[in-house]
Amino acid sequence: MDYENTAKKILQRVGGKDNVINLVHCMTRLRFTLKDESIVDDEAVKKTKGVMGIMKKGGQYQIIIGNDVGNVFNELNKLGNFSNEVKEVPAKSNEKKNIFTMLMDTISGIMAPVIPAIIGETVSSFV
Repeated sequence: MDYENTAKKILQRVGGKDNVINLVHCMTRLRFTLKDESIVDDEAVKKTKGVMGIMKKGGQYQIIIGNDVGNVFNELNKLGNFSNEVKEVPAKSNEKKNIFTMLMDTISGIMAPVIPAIIGETVSSFV
């Protein structure tokens, strides 16, 4: 897979780096927090080589990449200079979240970037 080209296309199709508030990844997905999800071309994102699908959940625009997610994430960071720190998301007046959803979003945002390291350490202890 051409990670650089995939990253360029994804970034363009989610509205460019100015539309990205935050970007993190988990084991298989890029997790974007976007300023405006309505400008994202969902069909074009789905058709991007290397993209297995999309999901919108918990205020995040998730792009399913698979095992190559770390490489695509690194290329996206080169293009947009995104940091791993969670930025405050502007409140949407029409979107209400209960306390449980907010708590789970916070925990997920904190833990998602460190899961690969935890798994790597666990696997290496068995070898």
